[in-house]
Amino acid sequence: MNQRPALIWDFDGTLAYQEGKWSGAMLIGNTNLIPTGLTATGNTMASVIANQFGEADGLKLSSLVAIGLLLFIITAVINLIGRLILRKFR
Repeated sequence: MNQRPALIWDFDGTLAYQEGKWSGAMLIGNTNLIPTGLTATGNTMASVIANQFGEADGLKLSSLVAIGLLLFIITAVINLIGRLILRKFR
């Protein structure tokens, strides 16, 4: 089977390129500043948790857990909306 390379943009701002194996690269800048526009650099919620969880304690750890809970809630709501849309069209 002849496979063509695939370029995939994920919803959290990561880019993956497949040519035998996957690799990801952050394209949004990885900065801890509040974005001033749609093209400004920033951080994803997942990248904040991944980058800072190992060295976190106290209030910072609680904040990262809260970010994770908020990310879970957003994901659950999006999945619920998707299920409702699919149920409507079945």
